[in-house]
Amino acid sequence: MPIKICAVGYDKKDPLSQQAEDYLMRGGKRLGATIVPVAEAKRKKNQNDADHRQFEGEKLLAASERCYRIAMDARGKMFSSEQFASQLEKLQNQGQNIAFLIGGATGLSDDVKKTADLMLSLSPMTLPHRLALCFLSEQLYRCAEIWRGGPYHK
Repeated sequence: MPIKICAVGYDKKDPLSQQAEDYLMRGGKRLGATIVPVAEAKRKKNQNDADHRQFEGEKLLAASERCYRIAMDARGKMFSSEQFASQLEKLQNQGQNIAFLIGGATGLSDDVKKTADLMLSLSPMTLPHRLALCFLSEQLYRCAEIWRGGPYHK
């Protein structure tokens, strides 16, 4: 089943985004992952972070309709690469469309966090959203390598 990475602030000219695309391409058809760009909200004068996150959150939720939503957040659950590959494979075997949600510079809205089926952390440290996209893409490629028994993960 397809995997979407709904990413706020995706810029195809950014070197980290290009590396993320490369990892997903290497993951091949078995992985079936694509990046769905979500436009960053233009910051309005005197706009607070919560309103900013809310606007971007609505776009993330729209881009991930009818998907098993995995919100990327430093306070989420942490997995080893092997555990992550196993969890992802279970979801795919259940026929789930999967969407990873990466917020913008101000993070994810409360609505996104409440609606998510899983909160996932790549690290207890806060990562810039473009770095999180690259990191997640590499881990998805690693999942594909674990599934096929390839040498990359060893």
